[in-house]
Amino acid sequence: MPNNVRSERLRRSLSQSDLAERAGVTRQLVSAIEMGRHSPSVDAALRLATALAVTVEELFSTSEALATLPLIPGQLRADVGAPVVVGRVGDRRVYAPVRNLLTSSESWAIADAFLGDADLEFLPDIDDSGFLVAGCDPLLGSASTLVARQGGSRIIPVHLSTDRAIDALSRGVVHGVVVHGPSHSLRTPPVGARRWKFASWRVGIASPTNRCFDSVEQLAERRIRTAQREDGAGTQRALQRALQRVGAKSLPGPRVDGHVDVARHVAAGVAAGITMEPAATAFGLHFFALETHQSELWIDDRYLGHRGAVSLLNALTDPALVKRATRLPGYDVTSMGTEVRAS
Repeated sequence: MPNNVRSERLRRSLSQSDLAERAGVTRQLVSAIEMGRHSPSVDAALRLATALAVTVEELFSTSEALATLPLIPGQLRADVGAPVVVGRVGDRRVYAPVRNLLTSSESWAIADAFLGDADLEFLPDIDDSGFLVAGCDPLLGSASTLVARQGGSRIIPVHLSTDRAIDALSRGVVHGVVVHGPSHSLRTPPVGARRWKFASWRVGIASPTNRCFDSVEQLAERRIRTAQREDGAGTQRALQRALQRVGAKSLPGPRVDGHVDVARHVAAGVAAGITMEPAATAFGLHFFALETHQSELWIDDRYLGHRGAVSLLNALTDPALVKRATRLPGYDVTSMGTEVRAS
């Protein structure tokens, strides 16, 4: 029997034993209900609903019956069968594609559901109680891993460029975003949100060590094939500003997904790429800086009390994350976790 017992329990930071004690049932019964292997009696359903301070209808409505929408417009039907992660934002379930079915390690990524022809095919152990945050700073993944290791709320990082992340925040389909740009020209959040500094790093041109490029003029004059980002990405805007300064409009080359993907393309043979210094250094590439960018975490005011928001903010000042980040080449985290006050 599909139900929301697990997500409601996790939302309140309760273990199965905690919930069983509150409801006056056995932990084994709670486990069986959450896994969909047992339909509770009317009395047990009422006890569980009372213990979780929700109605029986809210607790045992089916996952499929709840409103769902894509984080990226048009995602459904575009990639039928694709794995997705799912988070509850307000009164809706929001899904986003698992960016790579393979993780960076030798293991498969974990999905919550798969795209069907008209709706999602939920997996039986779905947990939609996580904190859904979009952005393109790879350090966000490190923070979410640390939170999980320390037993905090699930953080669901979704890779999006800065412009797309801000659009998602304005549409109310994420709890928060990580954005970046020159500190003097970062945009204002489109909704009521609080801001914290995340990290700062340099944006520039990566190239192979045996064929180094040290100016945008070189790229423009020789029409060098350059791996780039989508137009709304912070690094792509930096490249466009640099090209304008030398009187050029564009460069040839592929458009790829993120900072790390750009560096990977250059390492695989593309002549140059616009990326962040940490990604270029990680792949052993030559790097020429164009701008210094500040990345910030923005959290929608409505979700400041979300357990995941608290876990993520705690991680930003946790010595365990700070120490790891300082060992990453190109990252400056001296102000990480500092709230940005409105001027």
